[in-house]
Amino acid sequence: RKFLIRTIYFLSNINLKSYGTSKIKKAFIRKSDQVIFESTNGSIRNNKEYVLDTEGVDLRYILNYSGIDYTRSSSNDILEIYKILGIEAVRKILIQELRNLISFDGSYVNSRHLSLLVDVMTHKGKLMSITRHGINRTDIGPIAKCSFEETIDVLYQAAAFGVCDNLKGVSGSILVGQVSSLGTGKIDLFLNEKKLK
Repeated sequence: RKFLIRTIYFLSNINLKSYGTSKIKKAFIRKSDQVIFESTNGSIRNNKEYVLDTEGVDLRYILNYSGIDYTRSSSNDILEIYKILGIEAVRKILIQELRNLISFDGSYVNSRHLSLLVDVMTHKGKLMSITRHGINRTDIGPIAKCSFEETIDVLYQAAAFGVCDNLKGVSGSILVGQVSSLGTGKIDLFLNEKKLK
């Protein structure tokens, strides 16, 4: 009994922060099925392996740790991925996370729609939120901006500063009843004056 009390006291007072990283709070082990394709003979075999899921993320530590396969490690901390791996890695993870989120209950969204959304979020080389703080700070025209959020405020500001909209975008064209310059609306007819003579 004394040994058990000493062991519990030791385990509760040990400082584990000096080992590993303090950003990862907990770790959970689960068994995962892995399908392996043998390219030499064309056979497929199932393999069970242990996977470690963590509560908390320290990607820089994980990528430098020799006992972990960094090629198969992933994270869902978008800002840390942006700092360490860059905007293309963020794009890939955002598409993956959105697909997992939407397909969780069996819903389906075409992957092109998700790719388009993520491309809008990352096309300037940094992350942009899909809110009025992100979309309305881009260089699209005021009519396209007012079709998103804060309609009255955007129109007041455009009128006060004399901002002109060339109506080349999709939203601006649709709002004024003009055919958008895409698809069949992109076609122009030119008159050949030589043939008229």
